[in-house]
Amino acid sequence: MSESLLGRRYNHEHYHSGIALLTPASVHTGQAADILVKRNHVLQAAFTNHPERFKGSATFCATPTRGRLDQPSPQI
Repeated sequence: MSESLLGRRYNHEHYHSGIALLTPASVHTGQAADILVKRNHVLQAAFTNHPERFKGSATFCATPTRGRLDQPSPQI
């Protein structure tokens, strides 16, 4: 069964605020940690070069532990 257009967009193109502005696919495939390391390096460089653009200090994202909204229910 092929993934619908809506499903592809939702899982592979849409960045979700609940999972550190990542796609569910990147979390599910284990790419989240690498993406966040790179993102945090860029954020740290921006903070170092232009601290006046930030309120206080730079906030770094933690790696989400799950990439699903609907966990399967346990078998009874």
